[in-house]
Amino acid sequence: MNNQIRKLFEEYTVPNFGIKTGILFNENGEYINPAIEDHWQTFQEAAELIIQECARVAVATPCPITDEVSLQSQGHTWDMACVEAGRAIKHYFGSQQ
Repeated sequence: MNNQIRKLFEEYTVPNFGIKTGILFNENGEYINPAIEDHWQTFQEAAELIIQECARVAVATPCPITDEVSLQSQGHTWDMACVEAGRAIKHYFGSQQ
């Protein structure tokens, strides 16, 4: 379990329980209350989709430079920065995709 996603989940309040999920794990990251397992799986899947979408948006962000001369000299740098931003997002969250 990635620590960044885990931190988000620990702040998540379980619907119909009204409690923070963080109190349902022991220090080894194991469930204290097995009833939370379904919520963890749903949260983890949703978090993965959000991570993938954020990375996709970072990579697809168009270069804001509009004049052709500057675009020719700096556009590649922008494109590479966007690709690296997408990779960094996935790496930070330990994305599997």
